[in-house]
Amino acid sequence: MKNIFIIISFLIFSHSAWSQWPKAWGVEGNIHYGKIFKHNPKIEFDVLNPSWGAELGFKFQTHGKDKWSQYQRYPAMGISAMYFNFGDKNVLGNAYAVYPNLTINILRTKKGFIEFQFGSGIAFLNRPFNINSNPTNNAIGSKTNNITAFRFDGGYRIKPGLKLHAGIGLTHFSNGGAQKPNLGINVVSGVLGIQYSPNPVPQEEYIFDEAFLNVPKKRWGFQMHFDLAYREFGESGGARFPVYIGSAGGVFHFNAVNRMHFGLEAEYNVGVFHYIDHLYSDMEEKELRKESSRLMFYLADELMFGNFGVYLQVGFYIHQGDQVPLFLYNKLSVRYYLPPVGKPKTRFFAAVYLKNHLAVAEYIAFGMGAHL
Repeated sequence: MKNIFIIISFLIFSHSAWSQWPKAWGVEGNIHYGKIFKHNPKIEFDVLNPSWGAELGFKFQTHGKDKWSQYQRYPAMGISAMYFNFGDKNVLGNAYAVYPNLTINILRTKKGFIEFQFGSGIAFLNRPFNINSNPTNNAIGSKTNNITAFRFDGGYRIKPGLKLHAGIGLTHFSNGGAQKPNLGINVVSGVLGIQYSPNPVPQEEYIFDEAFLNVPKKRWGFQMHFDLAYREFGESGGARFPVYIGSAGGVFHFNAVNRMHFGLEAEYNVGVFHYIDHLYSDMEEKELRKESSRLMFYLADELMFGNFGVYLQVGFYIHQGDQVPLFLYNKLSVRYYLPPVGKPKTRFFAAVYLKNHLAVAEYIAFGMGAHL
C-alpha cells in the first residue's frame, strides 16, 4: 500500500519527469481502507478482516475551453488503475481494475474544496465461485466483472497544482448476472490521497461565457434505444440466455447540459420463457411470451459532459410477468453521442447500462439509440 506514495513522491520531486507534462493534466494516488458491507443475507462468507486498496490515476482538469465544462462547474476527467485486497485471500482474493471517472466540484474556495467522483470500468477478480475449490464465495461468479466506484471527499491545496484529499468511498464489483452466483461485493472505505499537476491552469484563467447558460430554443425532444444483455439462468453453470430491451420516450431540456427523460421500456427474457415452458408445457406460446416480458414506465435525468452523458433512471413495472423481485428498479448508464446528422438533427449514441433492484444487479446491457 505504501508503494503508491513512493511512486507519487518520486514523480512530484523529480522535476525532469514533468518537463514536458501537458497543461491541466495531473497524477493522483489514493489508498483505501475499509470493509466489505454484507448487503444481502444470502452471502455465505463471513466478513471478518478489513479490506484495503491502492489506486493510481491521471486526471485532466477542465477549465472552460469546452463550453459544457463551464456549466458543469469545471469537472475533472480521469482514468484510474486500482488494486483491492478484500481481506480473505482464500475465499475472496484480490481485485485488479481500470475505470474512467469524473470528478464534480461541489464547493471550491481559494485553498479548500469538496468534490464527488464516480466512475465505472472493468475489473478482474482472481477468486470467483467454484463449486469444488471455492464454494463459499457466492457473491462473485466470474473473473471478469464490472467495477462502479463512488467517492465523496474534501481537501486542501498546499500550493498550485498540489492538493491532499480525504473522504469516504463505495466500490461495487459485479458481473451483472451474466454468470452466477452474482450477489456482488460492496466495499465501504475511507480514502486518503494526493494529486499533483505540474502545469495547472489558475482558477482566475478559467473561461466563462454567460451566453452559453441560456435555455436552449428546442426544449422538447424524443429518444429511443435498443439494448442486449445476457443472464445465466438457474444455478451456477447453467445456460445463458439473452434479454432484449427496447425503450422510447420524450425528452425535456432543462438547459444545455441537463435533461429529463420519460417514457416506456420493455424487456423480453428468453431464459424466463424456457423456464416457464418447462414448468407448464401446455401453455400457449403467446402466453409464454407475455409472462416472459416486462413493461415499465421510467423517469431519468441525464447530465451531459461534452459528448458523454451520465444517465440515472428509476422505473416502475406496469406488467411484471414472472421473475420480478421488486416493483421498481434503477439504472446507471454512460452514453457516448455521435455528432448530429440529418433533419431533424439526430444524435446516435452507444451506451452501457447497469440495472439494479436496490443493491442487487440484474444485468449489464449494451445498446444503441437515437436522440432527436
